[in-house]
Amino acid sequence: MGKLGISIYPEKASIEEMKEYLKSANKYGFNRLFLSFLQIDIKKPKKALEKYQLIMKEAKQLGFSVYVDFVPQMFGLFGESYKNLGFLSDMGVDGLRLDAGLSGKEEAEMTKNPYGIVIELNMSNYSHYLDQIMDYGPNIKQLSGCHNFFPQKYTGLSREQFTKYSVKYQQNHLNTATFVTSQSGEFGPWPLQEGLCTLEEHRDIPIDIQTMDLVQSRLIDDIIIGNMFASEEELELVSSVYNDSNKRIGVKVVEGITEFEQELLFEKTHNYRGDSSDYMIRSTRLRAKITDHPLPYRKSDHHEINIGDVLILNEEYEQYKGELQIALKKRPMDARINIVGKVPDNQLLLLNNLQRMEDFFFTKVADKHE
Repeated sequence: MGKLGISIYPEKASIEEMKEYLKSANKYGFNRLFLSFLQIDIKKPKKALEKYQLIMKEAKQLGFSVYVDFVPQMFGLFGESYKNLGFLSDMGVDGLRLDAGLSGKEEAEMTKNPYGIVIELNMSNYSHYLDQIMDYGPNIKQLSGCHNFFPQKYTGLSREQFTKYSVKYQQNHLNTATFVTSQSGEFGPWPLQEGLCTLEEHRDIPIDIQTMDLVQSRLIDDIIIGNMFASEEELELVSSVYNDSNKRIGVKVVEGITEFEQELLFEKTHNYRGDSSDYMIRSTRLRAKITDHPLPYRKSDHHEINIGDVLILNEEYEQYKGELQIALKKRPMDARINIVGKVPDNQLLLLNNLQRMEDFFFTKVADKHE
């Protein structure tokens, strides 16, 4: 079972604010804390970490696992070596995220530390780095991966990169983690942040849709909110979506939709037909169940069917009456088809996660998600 996480940046808030944030997140099932050591004062690292350790202590008391962002050069700042992680264990560190790595041999050796500290690799750098570590026989029970977040707009990973990098870690049976961004969070590790997400297409969409996308992708175990402070509403939404195993697609219904069309749309389980074309996602299981129910043509001012349109074939389509479709490509309008809704633009990415033959559900979209 994966974890839900939050990030805290002790330089940016009071102890009391951070304690309250930990408690609020914990209430909704969050149990992983991300801290970054990369911006601490290198002249006085131990002094700079005093505030961090207060937060780490509070987090541990609430049952959080504490992961810290780190680079190998920092071992020298503490007068320590990668060969002995005892000083991190004394702080209460459960996971050491290496933003930059070494040769592979050292990382493999670190995974065999006796303190149970997980060595977490930067998943967003695709290279032979993981292969090198695996060649040295690491303890995979203490090895995992976590993507980067990207504070600057347009610098986040593409879907193709994200999938390729994540699959490599899954193939090696390693826990995976990534970041989503709060739309209310104002703080990150650096002075400037324009959202702290991994996937660029997540940057400006609601956090529950980001989370839903990651859960439905089945590529990620742990989901971490990159910026501070997420609102309580966001924490609750993320928790709710993370714990929902069903694939759901939001729909904004059209004006004039009938009660029966709404029943077909929202009160039934749909299934992505295995031999569907590239033009649409087809759900055909309702056709045989409604043969005796009227489903007349409903006049529409649409001149074409667009990507994301949700369609129900009316009785003029004879044996196809009651088939439900989601348009994946533009095509001409057809009087035998009723347009019943539209998947909002910021949820179209969820269609990429639907797999042929699997069930899915529609939910009526909230105005804020249009």
